[in-house]
Amino acid sequence: MAKRFMAWMVAQGRRKISGGRALAVALGALALRSGAGPLADNFGEASPLNGITNLVGSNFLATAERFEPPHAGEPATHSVWATWTAPVTGSYSISTSNSTFDTVLGVYTGNALHELALVASNDDADSFIPWSRVVFRAYGGEKFHIAVDGSAGAIGLINLRITPGGPSMRPWETTDPSGQPISSLDFSNDVLLIDFWETTCDACKEELPDLVRLYRSLHPQGFSIVGLAIDLDPQLVRDYLADEDIPYPMAMASKSAESALGGMFGAPTKYLVWSDINASAVTNNGLSIVTLPAEGAGRFFRLTQP
Repeated sequence: MAKRFMAWMVAQGRRKISGGRALAVALGALALRSGAGPLADNFGEASPLNGITNLVGSNFLATAERFEPPHAGEPATHSVWATWTAPVTGSYSISTSNSTFDTVLGVYTGNALHELALVASNDDADSFIPWSRVVFRAYGGEKFHIAVDGSAGAIGLINLRITPGGPSMRPWETTDPSGQPISSLDFSNDVLLIDFWETTCDACKEELPDLVRLYRSLHPQGFSIVGLAIDLDPQLVRDYLADEDIPYPMAMASKSAESALGGMFGAPTKYLVWSDINASAVTNNGLSIVTLPAEGAGRFFRLTQP
């Protein structure tokens, strides 16, 4: 939650602001009061955004509204809203990188506060990083409402960035617990959920029934899961799987797979990989899923980490 940063962030907000920051604060305050501009205090009043965006504003004079939902688990206090439309179907990243305070971020669809549907939310982009980031799928022409607020009521300058999201995954190779080769290219026509897990990880084992149900429900529509065990001894994995009915492939984690996904962050950690090329999609609990291209390249983002 990066609460250790809060005292420092609040102290920064109390200091005198000069130069370009003073101008940004003043313009942001005027925009909030008038309802004009890309960031507005009230839902639905912001001037619309489209495509790749990089804007600066603030939440100094912002307030919460009746029926406003909590954002990333934090009650609304000084929230500002933006309205953004995806130019084409694809994956997108929205972040508050370089904002001056500990932000929370929420992305929604809907036409009124009391009927919003959450698309994605985030408090901290990673450990020790107090700004926020979400990655999600969008159809061309689809409109989203973006809320930025401060964790524990924090205020400051906001840098809102909207860019194409998700790095590309390189092909990777590994082996199953019996030593048979497995490649990411084996799943080249599927949307792929990659699950790093361990036989000694209770949280990993507790969620396996949910992953099995997810796989059985969506596999006929082109969805696959591969488990990558981080155990050092493949025999431990073989012994565990002998007593389990896991319908999707289980393999051993490898340096090749970890490198292709940007590193291994412990267990359980999951990556969802899809293509930005094929726009035929199915939806499960609000998550848009599309098929991967034949060459096996794709976009990914980390879903969970310990």
